[in-house]
Amino acid sequence: MWGPATLALLVPLAFVPSEVAFARAVEDTVIALGLQQSSWDSAAGYDFYSDLAPPQLAVNFVPTIVSLIEANARGPASSLNGAEESDVASRYHPIRPPAAEARHQRKVTTEGALVIGAGDYARTQIIPALKRAGVPLHTVVDLEPYLAEHVRRRFGFARASTDWREAISQPETQIVIIASYHDSHAEIAATALRAGKKVFLEKPPAVTRGDLACLMEFVETPNSFLEVGYNRRFAPFTRRAKEFMSEAPGPTSITCLVKEVEIPDQHWYRWPKEGTRITGNLCHWIDLAVYFLGVSCEPSEMTITGPNLRYADDEKGVNVVFRDGSSLTIITSSRGDGTLGVQEFIEIRRGGLTIKIQDYRQLVATTGGSILCRLGSLRNKGHSAMYRESIARMRKNLPALYTSRELELTTLMTIKATEMIRNGSRSAAL
Repeated sequence: MWGPATLALLVPLAFVPSEVAFARAVEDTVIALGLQQSSWDSAAGYDFYSDLAPPQLAVNFVPTIVSLIEANARGPASSLNGAEESDVASRYHPIRPPAAEARHQRKVTTEGALVIGAGDYARTQIIPALKRAGVPLHTVVDLEPYLAEHVRRRFGFARASTDWREAISQPETQIVIIASYHDSHAEIAATALRAGKKVFLEKPPAVTRGDLACLMEFVETPNSFLEVGYNRRFAPFTRRAKEFMSEAPGPTSITCLVKEVEIPDQHWYRWPKEGTRITGNLCHWIDLAVYFLGVSCEPSEMTITGPNLRYADDEKGVNVVFRDGSSLTIITSSRGDGTLGVQEFIEIRRGGLTIKIQDYRQLVATTGGSILCRLGSLRNKGHSAMYRESIARMRKNLPALYTSRELELTTLMTIKATEMIRNGSRSAAL
């Protein structure tokens, strides 16, 4: 599960030190290495699952603390007296493992949902949506056992697990929601589809061409159900814009100006295997264009613009030309006021029609100098409707709204943009 680089952090111990002895060894290691508060920044965000080499601080820290633990155990001069032990113990609060019930969980027979991935998005969007829809919460899976158990208790899941393969094999779970690391999406979804489950897959559905090929094989199997979490398709303003577009002929020009959020260097979006921020976020507006243009659209050329920064996927523009003369322009930037998080301005032009969507709080459609429609609301990007409608279709055994052709179009354009950014290409035929 862990990459080879992580093995540098694995050092065997002949015994398990007490909590107080371990805390004392940490203090001694900080002194021995001359570490300052700022020194921890490089190690604070390191993750075993990133497949990246651990920071040098961690590589130095682990063998040093192990040697001090062993030295303290051998040397009588290093033993703590009662006052010292009490002082050290009072400053540390050890993390306890989940209760035994997590390892001996009750068996349930109710058909319910399996949620794979217990991160912020799952806790704030997915699980509340399932509860509103009245879906029994059967199993939550996460690589981190503490997080899986926390979510089980907080939301009332019957089980918590770290093994998604075992969880998928359970006959009690018929609905599988996937919100794990991006590079795992396609494999987990294909496994669930093979097992006959109804699958809701958060974006992006695939990070590589191999992932997409694997997914397509099972999506096109009779009676399979795969919905993909491109929530903007379900937003009221998106659907209203689509209605207006059906009444105007000709090629379409779509422009999306996106204010992204700042992410730290250690964020998992930065991991090479996760496919860049293009795959993780810009895919939303590529898919939105596919929704507006329809499954018959044929991309012919892609252009990438933007400065050469430390991270190649930051501050970028993507332009796609389609064979019918339509075009898509997406400009993303983390610069500017980030108070409201991700913000977006979308403009659609077709024939004499112009539609403007301002951060999903206002829609204005005009033609011939007249206002066809002006709407305002609280910002609604379609999350609630997406889960509500997807679950309803699962229950009624209706096909998913997202088609295999849309999956192919959006994902191939997203992967192509990622490949171009990584190799420094500015223009390519599609």
